[in-house]
Formats: sequence, structure tokens, C-alpha cells
Amino acid sequence: WQMLSIAAVDTSKIDTNDQIFYWWDEHGTGEFWQYKRFSVGDSVVSTRGAWYSSLKGSPLVLRKDVDDDGKDIVCDLDSVSTGWNLVANPHGWAVDLYSNNPDKLKDVDEESEVAFWRYNAETGGYDSVLTMQPYEAVWVQVSKRTTWNISAKPVFAQESDTVDVDSTKVGDPENPVLLKR
Repeated sequence: WQMLSIAAVDTSKIDTNDQIFYWWDEHGTGEFWQYKRFSVGDSVVSTRGAWYSSLKGSPLVLRKDVDDDGKDIVCDLDSVSTGWNLVANPHGWAVDLYSNNPDKLKDVDEESEVAFWRYNAETGGYDSVLTMQPYEAVWVQVSKRTTWNISAKPVFAQESDTVDVDSTKVGDPENPVLLKR
């Protein structure tokens, strides 16, 4: 399973016998908890994240007519049931999740009103994140209804963004290297 945006996916090319998409509906119920299955013909919400799996390992077909508007990402987040929302980056570049809300970014030991999490397929867990990669989806947890605006301005990792680490431990899942601001 992979979390992604379907903004650039050619949904008419989805093989419904092989490719499966589920999105999270904080306001209702679905087939599994609040997961609803995305079907061919459903409206694509560019900022809504989805879980994707292919039984045969088939690649997704991207639309040829993708015209990225470069607009900021606006997410209407809610906490009606769980406070969890699955949001997506509809752009072909990475974005800073706190770009328009730097005051909301808290230290590890502080409680945050908004927190973003990326699924880590290697560990089966979730890692706290500051950026969202191209066409990636991440979980965001909120404690109250919130409209979250993310700048569409591309971000790139800089050498100064990394923490000094023992180079022998890079790639060691027991000692992850974290980015800092």
C-alpha cells in the first residue's frame, strides 16, 4: 500500500480488477471504518489523499493533459470522528507543510494543534514530517475544524537542513537522520 495523490492519475485507465484506491472520510463511514473506495467515474479531489495498491504491481497511468495551476494547497480538516485527515500534494514538486503557518510548528516536546505523519513502509509505522513530496499523501491530525493552507512554492533540501550525524549510521533504521529547520 502507498499513500498518494490521484490528481495526475488517468482514472479512465484504472484496472478495477487490479488497482485499488481508498480515501478517508472523516465525516462518514465506508467499507472499512471510514475508508471509502474510489471508483472509476468518482470526482477527483486534488488535495485528498488515497491509499493505493495493485495486486499485480501495475504502475499507474498518468494523464497527459496535466496542467498544474501552481496554486496553494487548501485543506479543510476536521475532527468530527477521529481528527485524522488524509491530504495530498497535487503538485509535481515537494512542498513545506508549515510554509504558511510557521508559528504552528512545535518542538518535539510541545503539543501541536496540527501534526503531519508519513507512512513508513519499511517499519510499518509513521514518521513525523515537515514536507510532502510530489504527488504524495500524508496523514494530518487536528483537534478541531481547521482550514490549512500550504504554499505551492517548491522546497528543496539544502545541505544546511541536515543534522550533523555519524556517517556510519546513515541508512540505519534504528538511528534515523532527521531534517531540521
